[in-house]
Amino acid sequence: MFNSKIKNIIGYSPQKISLYRKAFTHSSLNIKDSESNPYNFERLEYLGDSVLNLVVASHLFSNLSSSNEGDLTTIKSKIVSRDNLNKIGKKYNLIDLLSFNGKKERFGQDINGNILEALIGAVFIDKGYLNCKKLIEKIIITPYPKNHLNNSKIVSYKSEIIQWGQKNKNKIQFVLEEKISENKKLIFHCLLYINNTFLLKASGISKKKSEEKAAIKAFEILQIKK
Repeated sequence: MFNSKIKNIIGYSPQKISLYRKAFTHSSLNIKDSESNPYNFERLEYLGDSVLNLVVASHLFSNLSSSNEGDLTTIKSKIVSRDNLNKIGKKYNLIDLLSFNGKKERFGQDINGNILEALIGAVFIDKGYLNCKKLIEKIIITPYPKNHLNNSKIVSYKSEIIQWGQKNKNKIQFVLEEKISENKKLIFHCLLYINNTFLLKASGISKKKSEEKAAIKAFEILQIKK
């Protein structure tokens, strides 16, 4: 059952099925592998996030030859935004394949995008870059509505607050720290400074997510209008 559902999503039979089971295992189960490392989707999510950004950036660079760096960054941010990934993960009912402890209602919407990124990470390891690229183009890039690329919705608070700083002559700095938690998870802390003065700290399982969380908090604290 699990194998067939994965095949329906990615388009072919997985070779290393254990990878995909790990991609759909939540940390709430508190499982360890043979080397006593946490067995869950978080490391695959980190890898999938990186591969996704590379594929989307490469695709836009090749297909939008008249767009400048700022336009490409804005479009990429919209395609890989948490809202978009959550919708795709929900569309494919990925949470139905997730093994976890507790009730499904405990999760927010982000779980859908998190699992999607973990799946991408599993495909990358199992089938290589080219097959992973085809999957990303099929389920993420091609279906993205082209008419949504020019709306005014904020998709990258980090970019917005940097622009706000430039406009108001405020120096914005994102300083990243890597920490290993008690359960051996790699956590990224982002310290946000304005004009060399510390404002706040936010944490996440990837550099990008910790920076975005810090930027969102800064919007609230500084009462910046969207």
